[in-house]
Amino acid sequence: MRSDSDAWRVLGMDPESIYARLAAVPRAARAAAARADLVVARKAAKALMAASHPDKGGSPDRFKEVNDALISLEAHVEGFARAVEESEARRAERLESRPVFIKIGK
Repeated sequence: MRSDSDAWRVLGMDPESIYARLAAVPRAARAAAARADLVVARKAAKALMAASHPDKGGSPDRFKEVNDALISLEAHVEGFARAVEESEARRAERLESRPVFIKIGK
């Protein structure tokens, strides 16, 4: 499996800007933002695969490279999104179970 940075680059996307954008998103919204980036990656992969399809005179190696990059990103993004959602669920549970004390008076 290739690194996620390499996979983003194969699809013509800048991984550093993607990571910076995700870091700027509130933690609770990061899973959805990562999945939105994956939708964009799928569209880019579809265009690249159509252009390099072996049946249309394209390069089989390039076609495989793009396909492998997309498969790698799908696994990475889903793993990331699942980890964020689980972390947020645990955080919410901790906040709900935290006792609230109110001091009245002096």
